[in-house]
Amino acid sequence: MDLESRKLEPIAYLTELTGIMAKDPNYVETGFDERSLTAWGTFADGRVHMVSHNFKPTGTSTPTAAIADTGQAQKAAGLAAAKPPELPGERKARLMHSFFTPFDGQAAIAEMSGWLSAHDYALQPGVEGDAHITTLRQIKGDGFFYINTHGGVKHTRHQDTGSPQMYSIQSSTLIDPALEAQPDFQADLAAFRLTYFTAYNGLATVDSKGEEIMLKDTRYGITAAFVDTYWEFAQDSVVVINACNSANSADNDRVIDFLVACHRKNAGLYLGWTEICSPPAAFDIPKYCVDRMLGANLFKPHTPKQRAFTGEEVIAHMQRKNLNHDTGNGTKTGAYFIAKPNPRSAVSHILSPSIHHVEVDELNDQLNLIGAFGRRQGKVFVDGSERQVVRWEHELVVCDLPRVGAGSRGPVWVELGADRSNRRTVSQWNIRIDTHWFKQNYPGLAVDGPIRTRWRADVGPVRDTCGEEVKRSVRYAIGTYDSTMELAAGGAFHVPPDCTITWSGQASFASQVKLMREPSAGDRVIFTYLRIDPESKLGAMGLAMGASTGPFVEHGCRSTDTFASALGLLDGPQDFEVTGAAATIPLPAKNIVLGNDLSILGDGHLDDSLRLQWSTAPIESPPADAELI
Repeated sequence: MDLESRKLEPIAYLTELTGIMAKDPNYVETGFDERSLTAWGTFADGRVHMVSHNFKPTGTSTPTAAIADTGQAQKAAGLAAAKPPELPGERKARLMHSFFTPFDGQAAIAEMSGWLSAHDYALQPGVEGDAHITTLRQIKGDGFFYINTHGGVKHTRHQDTGSPQMYSIQSSTLIDPALEAQPDFQADLAAFRLTYFTAYNGLATVDSKGEEIMLKDTRYGITAAFVDTYWEFAQDSVVVINACNSANSADNDRVIDFLVACHRKNAGLYLGWTEICSPPAAFDIPKYCVDRMLGANLFKPHTPKQRAFTGEEVIAHMQRKNLNHDTGNGTKTGAYFIAKPNPRSAVSHILSPSIHHVEVDELNDQLNLIGAFGRRQGKVFVDGSERQVVRWEHELVVCDLPRVGAGSRGPVWVELGADRSNRRTVSQWNIRIDTHWFKQNYPGLAVDGPIRTRWRADVGPVRDTCGEEVKRSVRYAIGTYDSTMELAAGGAFHVPPDCTITWSGQASFASQVKLMREPSAGDRVIFTYLRIDPESKLGAMGLAMGASTGPFVEHGCRSTDTFASALGLLDGPQDFEVTGAAATIPLPAKNIVLGNDLSILGDGHLDDSLRLQWSTAPIESPPADAELI
């Protein structure tokens, strides 16, 4: 109490406290760790006592400050190159704190619990402040684990950061001789699975001067040896140790024993603090990260709202924007909230499935979903119709797609249990292009008929990287199976003095897709491709036709011949991408203009042998403004 009332600077406090402990004959060794602001002493039997002098929990809410965005370079990252995304092996979540109740950090726990529950995570039972030893011995199978507590570091040699270290976090269990008489506590203490841990508990009193004094008490702490003995996370789990120095890596060349132990027990992604952290950042920064990993969009949401991203991507975004930096704890540098992926893990880690965009594969009557899905197969829905999954991989899902009718267009999403991904939309355009082919020196003769084609594509905006601006990528589509062109030749041209030339004949041209699927359908083909640039509101229609023989007949003055019409070069050739094709397809193209809603605006084309004309083709199932991107 005397040390607290003197309100010393942290290092001065620890220096005096270490001196007091050194005079106590019960300790055979004492010291303090300056970085974690932890004094420590070792008893004759080897048991460790840590005294934390950093985080001061309170029982009332602290006004939320803005997360620092100073643009300063951050210390720690070390994230590996992109790996395929994976979800936790079990959708079980456990969130807890070790402090006195009510605790102002409980609000963050309640919020995150609600988000996880909404994404089909089963919350493990517990009451506020239940981080007791008996509870901590039962950490089994959690896919998401979060604990807000005190953390402290003890080095074997005083102020020698190169010496072996022990990291401990505090439990809710107050030290009790009766507990230590029990065999399980005796065994844990003897094996250094438990420490004695003194820290602020969130309560306060008033001294003789009427000034508030924060109180400390001593509870049991747990160590890496405790983790090795009792904990077992689900495969590819996400573990958040929201405690001072929980990811303390001296210049990134060493990691603490507790972190390594969590990796050994299946933690796929370990999230923690490099140094001392403090509220409100200690509550807000982890919450920001979890919100982005779920795509919850309930804490400081971006505009437009975001789909889920992997924890590795989220932390990388936070580091770029300096959003993982706690500058409010009074230290010289401030702690960083960082990610430590398990070095044995071949995947990155996400908490909810996420779709980047979808691609219609007309050639195979399939829909490709590109995003983050993990290995466990779920369900795919198109406009509420469940589709048959053909292929399920970490970053690609393929399902069947009807050519027409229910489930052929509209919103697309993935479900894993009761968890639903963000939505993308398969939009559609139906267009009729009237064609009139003629020869200037044969007025009165013409080949006329409509091209009826339909295109499907996802033209909504995309966000490639967590926290960044959305972009509107160029998208392509190929005419659907039922696209056709129906032509008829007709008319007469009189050649003086007594000759008349006539054209006759009709021909149907099937879509490229149909002829590829059904070679017996013939050899007359109409190619109709679409290029959409949602950013510039410009695009192109690739149009061409082909047949092995001329389908029309010209009865001339002295002979009868067959011939074919043509669509010509239009505005010139362009390359079109086709889902399922190995290379781009060059086609003569007609430039088009799009409306603000991406409808194809009515227009036409005229050259010395061809006239094309079409009315506005409205976009059907346009991208929804409410989609998470």
